Amino acid sequence: MQLLESLIGNLPVQKSLKKMAQKGAIPSTLLFEGPEGTGKKTFATAFAKELLLAPNRKHHPDLFHFHPENKTHTIASIKQLIQEAVTPPFEAKRKILIVYEAHQMLPATANALLKTLEEPLATTHIFLLSSKPELLLHTILSRCIRLTFFPVTKQDLLTFLKDTPNASHIATLAQGSFTKASKLQQNPDTTLHTILTELLKYALQQAYPHLLHQLDTLESHLEKEKDPTLTGEILSRILFWYRDLTLLSHKGDPKYLFYNHDELKPYLALPLPPLDRVVHHIDRARDGLDRHIRLKHLLEELFLSIH
Repeated sequence: MQLLESLIGNLPVQKSLKKMAQKGAIPSTLLFEGPEGTGKKTFATAFAKELLLAPNRKHHPDLFHFHPENKTHTIASIKQLIQEAVTPPFEAKRKILIVYEAHQMLPATANALLKTLEEPLATTHIFLLSSKPELLLHTILSRCIRLTFFPVTKQDLLTFLKDTPNASHIATLAQGSFTKASKLQQNPDTTLHTILTELLKYALQQAYPHLLHQLDTLESHLEKEKDPTLTGEILSRILFWYRDLTLLSHKGDPKYLFYNHDELKPYLALPLPPLDRVVHHIDRARDGLDRHIRLKHLLEELFLSIH
């Protein structure tokens, strides 16, 4: 169980997998479900390698990976999966098929897979991974043992980020995602930080011409980065800014700050909006992002509403 024991986060899932492996009672179909970046792929791959008794092998003839193409699992791909599912293992005692983002199957491909799930080969195990299990057919869900992943705790992210400069800062921004933490660890976006700090300064000063210009600068930066996850991160950073200023204004402990104390100090004399108002309007902005409203327009409304 060396690989399973080395995993970080989602301890209940880790315990369930260990128990299955120790008893040798492996369900024919497992569903690894939960938000993106919480370790589903890492856990599924580690469990598969443990079952195949090949913890150190990069490739194994009885381990297959099926990824969606252009956000869809094709009929051809699912046919290949079905063919492999009814074929005995080549080398090990088991064969394991991992299907990534399983909810991206069209109804026709999902129905084609259903018969295989209903009549599984004893030596074949199918691991379905999904960040949106509610989109899977109910008939497929009913044939799965579900392993639910939750956002990773900050402490687990700090373990993951060990010896990384600004680990606490990155772990806070990552919001429970290993993927986000890894990206911030490798490519910290200092330009975004500078743009946002200027933007928030103008918001506090109610210097609206400068604020609007800075929103254009932010939009240009996002277009260049082409990272859709940054929009949610920006709203989180805005919330942390107002939270930190509120904390300092109430003589709170600076060790809980997200931003650097020296960055915040010049703005403590300016009037602050109530934090509950900020939270309310940031939640509204998040709803607007879900409706694909342009971030620039959401931020204009946000700052006008809270100041």
